[in-house]
Amino acid sequence: AIFVQDLKVVHEDEHVVVVDKPAGTLSVPGKAGNPSVQQAVFDKFGCESGNSNHMVSHRLGMDTSGLMVFARTSHALRDLNAQFRTRKVR
Repeated sequence: AIFVQDLKVVHEDEHVVVVDKPAGTLSVPGKAGNPSVQQAVFDKFGCESGNSNHMVSHRLGMDTSGLMVFARTSHALRDLNAQFRTRKVR
């Protein structure tokens, strides 16, 4: 489980938050509402829409560690979605 105090923030600005997701944690909430990186980021930083689902541009598997980028604005989410869809993210 991941909680706000456990977040490893790599970058934060008014548009995005980048966190280092450890292996063994959920990217987004599961069916049982288990703690997730998405919810921890939303609880700490919030977003323009007020809806944590409007922050997610990609996911990592539970057993995968790595950087996750969360959008804080609708504009950032649209741009991130387009970049991931066209595989321009490096």
